[in-house]
Amino acid sequence: MLLGDLNFHLEKANDNNSSALIDKLANLRLKQLVMMPTHSASHTLDPIFSTSSHITFTHTTDLHWTDHRCVHFTFQKPTAHHHLQQIPRHSWNKISEDQLISTLARAPPPSTSDPNTAVLNLKQWLDDSANTLAPLRKPSNNRTSTKALWFTTDLQASKRECRKIEKMWLHELTESNYAALKTAICKHHQLLWTTKRSFYED
Repeated sequence: MLLGDLNFHLEKANDNNSSALIDKLANLRLKQLVMMPTHSASHTLDPIFSTSSHITFTHTTDLHWTDHRCVHFTFQKPTAHHHLQQIPRHSWNKISEDQLISTLARAPPPSTSDPNTAVLNLKQWLDDSANTLAPLRKPSNNRTSTKALWFTTDLQASKRECRKIEKMWLHELTESNYAALKTAICKHHQLLWTTKRSFYED
């Protein structure tokens, strides 16, 4: 989205110059979003372009400290598509050291003087040998996220304790359970802050 005071003003939204500019913008997949005055006086239209179909102009309002009007838009958040990464893995733990040495000893010599072709041939042979020695396992969904280095076992235990007390409070909405949950969350946040500060200061 491109917007702001570009020092390029169109006197009317529907005059020839405006139409010519908007046509050229369309060739660049840019759309003029506002077709009404964006200044309180003098010029009537500033260019405000976007390539997104998820942005919609709604209205303008006056501002006391500038002759530009505040331009309001609505943004439609696109639906996120989460794809699970498939990771093929070889069953390397099922082969012995002798099998590996024996296979590598049978590697064919280069059959061509072209180094690029020789490398491709060697790669193909290695791929074929790997698939023979250690067939690919069934792909698994990679849902494992990397744990932050500062996330200690104490923080893990504190987080579990908060979840435990939260479940108790959700099961029985009493003042005592609520007070216990607030105390646990405060203690966890304090521990979190102390741990992170200590980690990054070191």
